[in-house]
Amino acid sequence: MILAFGIGMAGVLAGIGLALVYVRAALERIQTKNRLVGVAANFMPLATALVVLGSGLIMSARSALQFASI
Repeated sequence: MILAFGIGMAGVLAGIGLALVYVRAALERIQTKNRLVGVAANFMPLATALVVLGSGLIMSARSALQFASI
């Protein structure tokens, strides 16, 4: 079961990596034509990091509250 999980995880990560390569190429083509897309593309890493951080903080807080009520 662990082997299947590892193979599945590797496949998903490889697929995401390939998708990002194609999306990046498409964004670079669009970015040269539209300035707003360029600004949004530069802001996306920060926005993504904030979403991940916020989600982690919310899950941690909910877990801590649930643990405290036990």
